[in-house]
Amino acid sequence: MLFNSYEFLIGFLPLCLALTCAARRFGRLPALSILVLVSLGFYALWEAQYILLLLSSIFFNYLMGNLVHATRLRAVVLSGVLVNLAILGYFKYRIFFGELSGLHSAEALVVPLGISFYTFHQISFLIDVNRKNISPRGFSEYLLYVTFFPQLIAGPIVRFTEVIGQFKTASAFTPRAINFAVGFTMIAAGLFKKQILADTFAGYARPVFALAETSASVTMIESWTGILAYTLQIYFDFSGYSDMALGIARIFGIRLPVNFNSPYKATSIIDFWRRWHISLSRFLRDYLYVVIGGNRGGRIRRYINVMIVMLLGGLWHGADWTFVLWGGMHGGMLLINHAWRDLGGGKARHLRIPPAFAWFITFLGVMLAWTLFRAESVHGALNLWQGMLGINGRMALHDVDKQTLGDLGPILEAIGFHWINAEQVSRAFPTQTTFLWFAAGLFICLGLPNTQAWLRRYRPACSLVYGDLDARSVADFVSISLRWRPTVPWALLTAAMLIYAIFHFGNTSEFIYWQF
Repeated sequence: MLFNSYEFLIGFLPLCLALTCAARRFGRLPALSILVLVSLGFYALWEAQYILLLLSSIFFNYLMGNLVHATRLRAVVLSGVLVNLAILGYFKYRIFFGELSGLHSAEALVVPLGISFYTFHQISFLIDVNRKNISPRGFSEYLLYVTFFPQLIAGPIVRFTEVIGQFKTASAFTPRAINFAVGFTMIAAGLFKKQILADTFAGYARPVFALAETSASVTMIESWTGILAYTLQIYFDFSGYSDMALGIARIFGIRLPVNFNSPYKATSIIDFWRRWHISLSRFLRDYLYVVIGGNRGGRIRRYINVMIVMLLGGLWHGADWTFVLWGGMHGGMLLINHAWRDLGGGKARHLRIPPAFAWFITFLGVMLAWTLFRAESVHGALNLWQGMLGINGRMALHDVDKQTLGDLGPILEAIGFHWINAEQVSRAFPTQTTFLWFAAGLFICLGLPNTQAWLRRYRPACSLVYGDLDARSVADFVSISLRWRPTVPWALLTAAMLIYAIFHFGNTSEFIYWQF
């Protein structure tokens, strides 16, 4: 059951909300129990055959957490983490590593839904218990922590400390008008991003990447169009999911951690990873990077640790070489970024990069890396990169645009472009409408505040440092009268976004991160 489906929005979510509100009249624990049951039902509607795996994982990790708390033995927490990784590795990577060892298999890789996320939730729980950050009391709260359906399938990766206090308060799960207003506004915004923006850009990206997987060469304009389209698609897809996950949780009175903070405004790769999939970045930092040595051991050791983390982060996204190379590419860019800072880039005036240029090279690097993330093979990614550079020798433009370009046409001809007619144009070739969508998408990414900043007065998330969330753009761009409030005009706008997005459910697709 997709978040962006009639079954969820008109059936499951209202029923779940009604049952929780009714149960809350009898106390906090009845409401919590209902949320656990509907969350398990949500998962079972997807993959009933793996519900026992999910429950077994929960019982095992809760018992291990209590054992870690009682013994404080490093061997106990290590064994718990290794069991979790072994289960994850078996279901997600057995075929990949089998092929590496020469054991080819005709078996199709079926990965239990959400296993990457609920495994990471529970690894963080065990390590935090060992670090004395939490105590594993309250099995019902732990059960909801792992299974809570807004986060269960695709995150964010939540820490037990971030929600246990919310679960245990006397007012937990109590219906409140402000929670409904904020929550449904975020749901509407996220659904609009997914259905209208992300899926539109997917339509431009899909034929280009399909063409790249064939032996045909891809033109320069096709390559740039396809890669930019996917860059915008994954932005709005993940931003939309993040908004919906936080919004759904909020209508039940729960604040999840912010997971997305305008990453395309980043002026360095380091800054990008502080803004993109924030909960994954901090998990890799706190539970992998720190464990393998972090900044200890000198500069070279730190660089090695960064690369190890990024390679494993890439592999976490998928059991394929394209994901490993994507992680390695980001690791390489991070090393360059750290090396520049170590040389004094942040202090020496002659080494400083102008902000506009820093943004451009960061955005370009992210775009190039997304090619590997989206491509079905390394061959497809290389084909697109060659096309971007004009190596394929087909620097072509549609002849219907010749008059529109005016004086720019002869300049493009002088640097190697040529004109092709309608009979030569592939289905991947862009139109003028494509570029209008690109302009709108880039304006939203770069010129507007994100949802958390727009709603910041009402604290849409927990673990949120509001000073880092576009504080300047909120103050400069959004006047006081235009900041979100629970008023009739904003309610009408929310309803309009929601209805318009629902009318586009005919071509509904899964969120990209539901694959991981």
